[in-house]
Amino acid sequence: MKTRAPIIAGVDLAATPLNPTGWGTLKGRVISACHLFNDKEIVSKILECKPKLIAVDAPLNLPKNKKITRKADREMQKRGYTVFQNYGKTHCARNKTHTESNSRGIRRH
Repeated sequence: MKTRAPIIAGVDLAATPLNPTGWGTLKGRVISACHLFNDKEIVSKILECKPKLIAVDAPLNLPKNKKITRKADREMQKRGYTVFQNYGKTHCARNKTHTESNSRGIRRH
């Protein structure tokens, strides 16, 4: 008897429902992806495909020292790399969008 391949899902949570949240699934060798916007759409997709595992890319807490950028990100910036790219805008500690993403991830946690 052939076993069914488990479904693995990934969510790249957008800061606000106005921006697209990335959704992807892997079932065996089949990959699918789409954009979702509000939390209801995200929950519906989860219930629809019943994944065995869901990986979520969203901060679940705010840093105590108020530095939104991680040590690794600051090191990359020192070396000339741009981090937190999103639609051509660089997200950094002073950018409201990254803080909104933190807040949305915390609310869903």
